[in-house]
Amino acid sequence: MIIAIGGEVFNVGGGSGISVNELIELLEEITGKNAKITHIENQKGDVRDTLADTGKISNELNWKPNVKIEEGLKKFVDWYKTRVRKE
Repeated sequence: MIIAIGGEVFNVGGGSGISVNELIELLEEITGKNAKITHIENQKGDVRDTLADTGKISNELNWKPNVKIEEGLKKFVDWYKTRVRKE
């Protein structure tokens, strides 16, 4: 079913938080490569924690996440390797 909702903005997320460091670790595991990391001081406007509120998309479109971050990242990396950057 396709629902047209013009001009609406929805947060899409998995319902749980993940730190940048955890995300990097996952990507390192999936790709088998080590990230080159440079730590710098917090920048003006940096947000320490953020989490998508998916209440609106759940209520209006009956949407809920069904792909865990690990699975989604693996799918993205596979897609990237085959369509964007061939190693």
